[in-house]
Amino acid sequence: EIDLTVGDDVTHIAALPTTGVPPGVKPVSKRVWIDLLDPRWGLASTMPEKSEGIALGPAFGVDRRLLLLTSDNDFLPEVPSRIDVFAVP
Repeated sequence: EIDLTVGDDVTHIAALPTTGVPPGVKPVSKRVWIDLLDPRWGLASTMPEKSEGIALGPAFGVDRRLLLLTSDNDFLPEVPSRIDVFAVP
């Protein structure tokens, strides 16, 4: 999760560095919202290294919602793109 209100606008910078932050630029603040590779979830052996998208879907039943995760194959034809769907409280 990031907070855009604390970071500087970088749209005027022609080329950003490949690593780090340009001198004088204040980065956005960020925090981990969910770590899918955390051992408590039991997903580390089945989840891709990085998920590209996350969305909460509609509620169903009394106390559950869908959680949808997507990941692409990084242009590697032998790696499938994925959509993982979970029911969460």
